[in-house]
Amino acid sequence: MELETMLGTEFAGVLSSDDFSVYNGGNIAAQQKCLAHLRRHFKKVLELPGNNNAAVAQIFLSLIDEAFRSHESGAKHEGSTHLRLLGN
Repeated sequence: MELETMLGTEFAGVLSSDDFSVYNGGNIAAQQKCLAHLRRHFKKVLELPGNNNAAVAQIFLSLIDEAFRSHESGAKHEGSTHLRLLGN
């Protein structure tokens, strides 16, 4: 596996990655996914049949959107506007 070659067999840090599947399945203690990619997945969950899918997806979409707004607000305060909400 390429990931083990790069990180070793027992990576102790937090792996922050996009949605590329090569980052999945390794012996990683903690993993953080890109919020824009995660947001796209929850938008798809909104359309899935099921008792609570839409409600749960909407909660997570609201939290992710709040995180983007908070980050952008802080970035503007620091004079940078490099972050844009993807997937709208």
